[in-house]
Amino acid sequence: MPHFRNCDLDRCTCDLKRYAVVAVIALLILALELLGGYVAGSLALLSDAAHVFDDFASLSLAVFIEYNVRKRGKDERLWRKVGAYADAALLFAIAAFIGVEAIGRLIEPPRVVAGLVLPIAVVGAIGNLCQHWVVSQSEANHLTQQGRVKHILSDLWASVAVIAGAIAMLVTGWHWLDAAISFGVAVWIAKQAIAL
Repeated sequence: MPHFRNCDLDRCTCDLKRYAVVAVIALLILALELLGGYVAGSLALLSDAAHVFDDFASLSLAVFIEYNVRKRGKDERLWRKVGAYADAALLFAIAAFIGVEAIGRLIEPPRVVAGLVLPIAVVGAIGNLCQHWVVSQSEANHLTQQGRVKHILSDLWASVAVIAGAIAMLVTGWHWLDAAISFGVAVWIAKQAIAL
């Protein structure tokens, strides 16, 4: 479904609508993971939430860019480039924060309620799959679209890592795994920033 029903092809805003839908899904995942990460004491879940926050922020930026490109006829290449750099800068900041916090928790691991982390991470992964389906319906092949696809897949892999860590913590009782997974997520986020 590259275009929504009743789309005016001359003034198509389907990608604008698509990014808005994906941003709302990101906001729901973010709220769930922030609350769950706080209650469960899980940095891994909070780091996934931080990644989703960046996703929401960059999706909001994508909506802004699409609006300016489509509605106001602004310089498309410039706007998309600025958006990619802003997204990369935010990713670096998030990766640095998570990395520092993870090192502190590796030294002194807190207790994590892995039984709560697992279902929340599964819901987050399902949300990421829904986001990927929505954004992959676009026919666009510009920087904004490429960044969206990479970002959502990155969120999905972070959720999978948190799921695996929660299962491992339930089986072994090793709470330090939460911090180790968080550090891995920070490295993954930094790699995504470099790719952008």
